[in-house]
Amino acid sequence: VFWIWRSADFQERESYDMVGISRGIETLQIKAGDWDSIAVILFLLFLSKNRYWLRDNQIDFHRVNP
Repeated sequence: VFWIWRSADFQERESYDMVGISRGIETLQIKAGDWDSIAVILFLLFLSKNRYWLRDNQIDFHRVNP
């Protein structure tokens, strides 16, 4: 479900996360006790993606406006 993270809106991304998880339950064999770790992983991915996005935009900004 990596395509989820292309969304710019947090709520939209969050809803796509839930859809991706619910569709993958049969293949991933997700148990009820795994929801906490899944939420943490998704949150860390969200933070890391946003950090790279901010860094890339700052680099582009400095290139455009030296």
